[in-house]
Amino acid sequence: KLGIMPAPGPIGGTTPSTGAFTTLSATTGAAVGGATAGTGGLAFPATAVAVADANTLDDYEEGVWTPVFSDGTNNATMTGGAARQGAYTKIGRKVTVTAYPTASSLGSCTGAMRITGLPFTAASGTQFTAAGAISFAAGFSITAGVSITCLVANATTYMSMYVYSATGGTTALQASNMTAASECIVTATYFV
Repeated sequence: KLGIMPAPGPIGGTTPSTGAFTTLSATTGAAVGGATAGTGGLAFPATAVAVADANTLDDYEEGVWTPVFSDGTNNATMTGGAARQGAYTKIGRKVTVTAYPTASSLGSCTGAMRITGLPFTAASGTQFTAAGAISFAAGFSITAGVSITCLVANATTYMSMYVYSATGGTTALQASNMTAASECIVTATYFV
């Protein structure tokens, strides 16, 4: 059983009201925002019901997204089907994405590259630019000692890709740094 139980006295500056707790088990569930309670767990509605209180969790969602290497105009041809599909979890305003994009052709891509298709647009404002991580990469044409990284810029639905070297600093990853078989494992957490 998962229980949310009242404690004696205030919790985080609030005082729980009598009976203000729910016990969840494998056979019972709870719902918020007009969602229908299922068997066990906490159900949220399919469309978030925004709440003005910054301390109220009003949305939870899990799903998949399709990552695509792109130069912003031209898309690479991707391969791998569902095995290379991305996944995401959205809790309130925070979205965490993971993916394993794999190219089979760069097509007409030139210039700075990105991974497009994020499931939600990042929040507007430079304070919402979020760093990502590329933990594995293959099929890239980069020199030894150079690493590949990414970030989600504010108000976008893509991850800009970068190369970093101790001597040259950070520069945009170019299509010329990729091959028809470029692939990577990427994760990022950003706000919407």
